[in-house]
Amino acid sequence: MSKYIYILFVLLFISCSNEDDNLPTIDMEKLYGKWYTRKGCEDQNFVIYSEAGKFTSRRSNNENCSTNTQNTFESTATYKISKNEIYYDFITNSEIVIQGTDNNTYISSIETYYYQERIVELTDKMMVIEAEIKSDYRDESKFHTSTFYRDPQ
Repeated sequence: MSKYIYILFVLLFISCSNEDDNLPTIDMEKLYGKWYTRKGCEDQNFVIYSEAGKFTSRRSNNENCSTNTQNTFESTATYKISKNEIYYDFITNSEIVIQGTDNNTYISSIETYYYQERIVELTDKMMVIEAEIKSDYRDESKFHTSTFYRDPQ
């Protein structure tokens, strides 16, 4: 009888294991540094993860670096990694670091109440991040995947 109780206990323990146990652990050395989106001007579309836990994001819709028709925004934060999930504590709101020549740059004022990023792939040359976003105008989550590269081209 005790043999059956032991088997039942083992099966129960295995079936109740935390889903987080299956998440990959990130090689932090591969994460550190500058990552480019390869969209538009490379000097205006990148993220940086420092070893000190500081995060910088710069983004714009400019097609090339010589014609700055759109504003270029920069945000900074501190970050922490748990397994493959990234948690941010934003230090600044998006600030304009390069003023565009067009006055039609749109900034969304929609309140986001849930934002979670997960690193789904990380190599020496490429990183893929999936973001889950919920906002005040959408009931369900929206998932967005971004790919970053070590070199801009």
